[in-house]
Amino acid sequence: MVPPEFRDRIWELVFGGDNLLAEIDNEPTASNQINDLFDDWTPWGSSGVRAYWRSEASQMTASRPTVQPRSVVLNELYAFVLASDELLDDSPRLNARLEGKAAQAIGWKIDDAIIDGDGVGKPLGYMRSGALVTVNKEAGQAADTLVAANVAKMYARMLGDGIGRSHWRINSDVLPQLMTMTLGTEPIWMPPTSSFQDAPGGYLFGRPVRMSEHSATIGDLGDIALIDPKGYFGLTKEGGVKFASSIHLYFDYGTQAFRWTIRFGGQPHLKAPVSPAKGASTKSHFVTLEAR
Repeated sequence: MVPPEFRDRIWELVFGGDNLLAEIDNEPTASNQINDLFDDWTPWGSSGVRAYWRSEASQMTASRPTVQPRSVVLNELYAFVLASDELLDDSPRLNARLEGKAAQAIGWKIDDAIIDGDGVGKPLGYMRSGALVTVNKEAGQAADTLVAANVAKMYARMLGDGIGRSHWRINSDVLPQLMTMTLGTEPIWMPPTSSFQDAPGGYLFGRPVRMSEHSATIGDLGDIALIDPKGYFGLTKEGGVKFASSIHLYFDYGTQAFRWTIRFGGQPHLKAPVSPAKGASTKSHFVTLEAR
């Protein structure tokens, strides 16, 4: 005859979020759309501001800065959650948990858009942008494999100023191949502080390795990428996440409604990879490997 007790604590899965929003070149704005200019000039290019040698009394050659217009639209992202009055009464902590779960869901969607958004009603992700550099696989390379030559060539395609800010993003099923990878007799992957005590990700060519659920499975495009987050331009509506709740919307069902909204837009700074001063291999803030 004793009624069942509702346990106050809720067991839950805990995910480590990527939190790319905190790492990209993000700015607050009061508007829903930003129009600005961007400049992909290089000092060795044939256009833009240039310097020349000249002989005495000879006429100077004029150059002009080259800037291009860019428009970034902020799109709305929301979490709309319903919870019955009975559930809220039985679990006093659920209200606060809903806020935490909504934040995680919104964070996941923002990270996913920064990485793989198609730009239609959402930000343009670097994996779908013209700025992405895709390194070719090796001739005869077996399916679903990663070899040292792959990551060496990827590392060489990162823009020089981005190397110090870059990190590797992998699917966890890539890690077993990384951990045994060598160039000659030298391992190119190292655990944190040369010990497995502080694992998980370790370092590849000296840059941190992060495992992410956003990364494709091994052998697919995007299973490994080297990125400089500051190469991505984001805009967040001032005020951040806005919250509202209502007991009236579903009053006759005894259900409360909770809503969280945020406006965010973004795209890579570059529209195309940068040509080097010498050589033919272009470089970018975002480098991935061809599907195998």
